Amino acid sequence: MAKIEISRRFKRPVSSKNFIPEIDGLRFFAIFTVFLLHLNNYVGRSLNYDYYEGVRDVNSWSWFINRSGLGVEVFFAISGFIISLPFLKHYVLLSKKPSISTYFYRRLTRLEIPFLISCILFYIGYLYSYDKDFGKEIGHFFATITYTHEFFYGKWAPFNPVTWSLEVEIQFYIVAPLLLKLIFKPKSEIISFLIFLFFLSVPLIFRQYFYELLKSYHLHMSILIFLPYFLIGIVVAFLYIKYPSFFKKKNIIWDIIGVSSIYSLFYFAWRANQSYFCLSLFLFFISTFKGVLLNKIFNIKGIFLVGGMCYTLYLLHYPLIHFFGSFTLKIINSNNFITSYIFQLILISPFILGSCICYYLLIEKPCMDKNWPNKLHNKIKKCLNIKR
Repeated sequence: MAKIEISRRFKRPVSSKNFIPEIDGLRFFAIFTVFLLHLNNYVGRSLNYDYYEGVRDVNSWSWFINRSGLGVEVFFAISGFIISLPFLKHYVLLSKKPSISTYFYRRLTRLEIPFLISCILFYIGYLYSYDKDFGKEIGHFFATITYTHEFFYGKWAPFNPVTWSLEVEIQFYIVAPLLLKLIFKPKSEIISFLIFLFFLSVPLIFRQYFYELLKSYHLHMSILIFLPYFLIGIVVAFLYIKYPSFFKKKNIIWDIIGVSSIYSLFYFAWRANQSYFCLSLFLFFISTFKGVLLNKIFNIKGIFLVGGMCYTLYLLHYPLIHFFGSFTLKIINSNNFITSYIFQLILISPFILGSCICYYLLIEKPCMDKNWPNKLHNKIKKCLNIKR
């Protein structure tokens, strides 16, 4: 009974009908790999270690760890899957058309409060820790909370660099309804495929041949580059709705494909040509549903529960690594980088997870209730009436 109660407390408030554990399992994979990368970078800088050394040597630690940022692209694919589901149900299954106003309102109420609170906390911590001038740095704060920091500055926000990917997410949320309409509204499947191919190929061409040009206009960290990864999620969502029986059948062959895809994701992560990376991402996504062992792993309760907290983990982990690391590095500071990294991973992880659990339960999870603004309004109204 205690285990069931704990599970209910941490599980996202989603109906059993709409809950897809494999997606939260994928979220765990994404945030875990990104966490490994950022911890590596922090420990490396703290020890004056060149953590890019040997990055092209497939047998080196650097080759693996510096490609762990691919978790961001996995996040984008997950967003493409989740965001497109209600729209695809309308276009493919002819269900009720989603309300655009409700769609944007839900994005706002679900994401904004946890994001704003984290920005305020870390901005204050940043000013204090680095003795920064409030007036000179305030532009970074406002650009971050309006999701325009990359456009204005062309670089990461100094008090929480990971927010650049949330800017890309927001751009996708804005264009997603129109994008899905353009792709799936046409009655001709050939036309739909050609439109999809256009939106998939153009960003890949931009990345391979015009990256420096886009960078000069601060567009290299925008949807113009990262759209293909969202499209991968959309394709998987389409197949998930169109062919549900396909996803229910498991086969060990898909475990082999999935493991191979994980390796190829790392292998192609830094390539200018991202076509093979997109293919690997697609196969990996499918394998989490179709593989016998992979599906069991991604359905482990501890994994999908932590994956369900990924937004909080995403928002908090980078600054918390620096905060807790300032203490743990004084405890264990080995001359061997990998040894030091492993010790820091063991020491820091429980503190970061514990902090994120508290933030998730107190801040993020209440915002998952789509009716929380109305409930809050009623409570305030009730309190005011009592005082009168």
